[in-house]
Amino acid sequence: MIEVELLHKLLFYNPDTGKMNWKLITPSVAEELGKNKTGMIIFNSRFANKKLSETRDKGYLRVSIRYKGKKKVYLQHRVAWALYHNEWPNDVMDHINGIRTDNRIENLRVVTLTENQRNQAISSKNTSGHMGVCWQKKNKAWRVRISQDAASVDLGNYKDKDEAIRVRKLAEIEYGYHPNHGRVNQEENE
Repeated sequence: MIEVELLHKLLFYNPDTGKMNWKLITPSVAEELGKNKTGMIIFNSRFANKKLSETRDKGYLRVSIRYKGKKKVYLQHRVAWALYHNEWPNDVMDHINGIRTDNRIENLRVVTLTENQRNQAISSKNTSGHMGVCWQKKNKAWRVRISQDAASVDLGNYKDKDEAIRVRKLAEIEYGYHPNHGRVNQEENE
């Protein structure tokens, strides 16, 4: 993994917008990267003071950095965290609002995998419109479930859909789910 100090020499990060630009690299930075003078000139002519490209991996923005002859790809939200906090995140990163390209520092947090799963958007395959609530034809009732400690907890069957939703929402609070959990996928507004 590239050192955070070197990232600071390569990239400018605006925590308010989440955007990053390449910096003009100096001969000493070029040497740290393993570039010769020609490589430095080519890099600066192509990238210096320009925003990072919009390459994506599962919706997340990426950045490629060639360091000591090897190309390494990093997720931009992890780079943003490292630039802002001066250390690489040591766990899962969560985009609080669910927009994977929104790398503003206020939208990023380091969480456990469980916490990250408790801030998911509702699946497009969901038919009830609410996480953990599904119609059971056999019982002619709304079945309510929630995950806790890697197990599914059955919260009961309800004839009234609103009651089923209320039970699920209360369980989300009790089990520490994020308030955004179950949101409808948001479109990027860029």
